[in-house]
Amino acid sequence: MLVKNWMSSTVISINANDSIKEAITLLRKYEIRMLPVIDNDKLVGVITDRDVKKATGLDCVETEHLDPGFTIKKVSRIMTGEPITVPPEYT
Repeated sequence: MLVKNWMSSTVISINANDSIKEAITLLRKYEIRMLPVIDNDKLVGVITDRDVKKATGLDCVETEHLDPGFTIKKVSRIMTGEPITVPPEYT
């Protein structure tokens, strides 16, 4: 089975300069656990619900307790950089 047969063609992503709060909003809205992080149309990392919990101490559903500082802290501060990727034609 090829990767392209399993991957999502519509991808919800976030910009590296967006706030951590924005990442939480997208994770909650689309009920997903990971967002690709884009900078200048290039994949530069990923941010997961686990990254958010590690940085904030909160699950993505607990945003009412989120420190206001996370409205300005950037995704790039907590993302996992240099993700390993594969072409769609790989098995």
